[in-house]
Amino acid sequence: MRHSPMLRAVCLTLDYVLEKGPIGLTATGALKRYFVEWAAAEFDWPFYTTEDLYAVNKVLNECDFPPLMIMHDLLLSAKLAGRRNGALHMTRLARQLRAEPAALWSLLAQQFLFATDHTGYTRYGDQPMGNWDIFLNVIKCRSPAWPERGPAQSGPVRPRRRARLA
Repeated sequence: MRHSPMLRAVCLTLDYVLEKGPIGLTATGALKRYFVEWAAAEFDWPFYTTEDLYAVNKVLNECDFPPLMIMHDLLLSAKLAGRRNGALHMTRLARQLRAEPAALWSLLAQQFLFATDHTGYTRYGDQPMGNWDIFLNVIKCRSPAWPERGPAQSGPVRPRRRARLA
């Protein structure tokens, strides 16, 4: 869990909201530049350093920092944050899960893998071929460190599915 850039980014964002208050949103609902600049410096996201981002942009908007855009969508879809009065506020669920990183990671992973529509992040809106059951099984077959199931947990590994977002 400690190696997950997404979990680290979510935790830093929740800590930011607890310390400094709600994050301002633009008229279109994107995170304001002051937060995007802070996130670029603090998240330490691989291949998205502050220097890399400013090499192609004079100012940073949310859409210029794709991992932040995905995190913003993930916070909203997982109901860890909500929009109110032109700002992004943390929910009660987020306050509870911030103290439990393992539970927070579990929610984020399930939401991202099984409930998020990933076509918005592709270049042409194409649907990926296959499904997450297939993708995870390929990773399992190729990974020597995949956790094994105990005798009490017989049967295939199948994550609980959440209702699809419309």
